[in-house]
Amino acid sequence: MPVWFRSVGSYTFSRSIGDVSLIGGENGVGGSAVSLLENRGIDRGRTSTDRTHIFNASLVLALPALEDHPTAVRQILGDWEIGTIAQASSGRPLTIFTGRIPGLVNGVSGTGLTSNARPNRVEGQSCYASGGSPEQFLNANAWTLTGFQLGTFGNSGRGICDGPNFFQVDLAFYKNIKTGSRVKMQVRFEVFNVFNRVNFIGVSTNLSPTSATLNTGNAATATQITAFTPSGNFGVATATRDPRQAQFGIKLMF
Repeated sequence: MPVWFRSVGSYTFSRSIGDVSLIGGENGVGGSAVSLLENRGIDRGRTSTDRTHIFNASLVLALPALEDHPTAVRQILGDWEIGTIAQASSGRPLTIFTGRIPGLVNGVSGTGLTSNARPNRVEGQSCYASGGSPEQFLNANAWTLTGFQLGTFGNSGRGICDGPNFFQVDLAFYKNIKTGSRVKMQVRFEVFNVFNRVNFIGVSTNLSPTSATLNTGNAATATQITAFTPSGNFGVATATRDPRQAQFGIKLMF
């Protein structure tokens, strides 16, 4: 029996644009409502279902059964199967929200949709943090409420940054053993996330200031936010997908 293999792969390039998230929420909080019905364009951007790049590939390699070899060689070295799956994709788009502002019951825009309000983008600042802990995914300096004119809408768009990307390789070894004329046993060893890559999920996208200073000191008369302190966990990846895992099993076929 010769060596044979089967390989399958796929690649998708796509873009999803809308003025709502398309999944009934966004980044785990709100975001499904339109900010201003008279101007839906201020919410137009990449939806939460968007993935720019998606790649999948699989390979199954079957080694010879070595039926014409001595029993010991055949049982140890013959009839192995090796399989692998590789997956990679861009991160889901992230939308940055102001969160609740101390003293501003109806939010910065005065609409009452505090879960959908967005801050201003700081020009020249990258979305992504550099240095520091790997969990600090977003750059807190890239968004601001300082100078925000109350009653207006922030210019930080929907889906403005890619979230953490995803990459994982799984590997499996199968040894087929004939235990009778009609019975075959398969010993299986499978490893998921072989390279133990950390795939972050659940990035905190709410600025949720712990304090905010208004130009008049009174929410009823204020027209501008002059200073603010963002939440300490803004931009932090709060969870990960599974680390490397391995399992062993036996399968009987008859």
